[in-house]
Amino acid sequence: MSKLNNTLEAARKAAHEVGITQHTVNFEEASKKYKILSKRWLLSIILTGVIIIAISLFLFNSPIQLEPDDPYASYHFIQAAIARFTALFTILILLFWEVRNYNAAQHNYTINQNKQNALSTFETFVSAARDEETKNAVLMQTTKAIFSNLPSGYLKNESGDDGSSQIIEIARGIGSKISN
Repeated sequence: MSKLNNTLEAARKAAHEVGITQHTVNFEEASKKYKILSKRWLLSIILTGVIIIAISLFLFNSPIQLEPDDPYASYHFIQAAIARFTALFTILILLFWEVRNYNAAQHNYTINQNKQNALSTFETFVSAARDEETKNAVLMQTTKAIFSNLPSGYLKNESGDDGSSQIIEIARGIGSKISN
């Protein structure tokens, strides 16, 4: 139990020394940056979708012209069809890349917004808490919200591993350095 108390005390000292407000601003700026970036990726996704539709209508509604007496007609048909599908496939790859970048930007926006909210509400909850145990619980939850890797729902294969044990170990190490 004393290790947990040392961890909490170290985290409390670090929060007051560094200044919570400055970090709230940092997370807010990062959140705004990723929100703008995700809107740009969304716009490019829409534009690429329109291009795909236009190219599909053009490529697949115009017939492939073949000479009636051409002995290599099937070869020319396959050649023209492959060229059309290659162009469409290339643009589809671009679309998937844009969607992946959009999801990454939205993930970063959500995570930074969550961290900003945790820090913004920290002081309110701590000042409203009457006992030391509640203040410590608020501090630990805020620390978890800031340093854990919570899934946002935008990335594939997100794990729920929050790495909180690593944060506690780091805080313990800082606490032992401060008390020495």
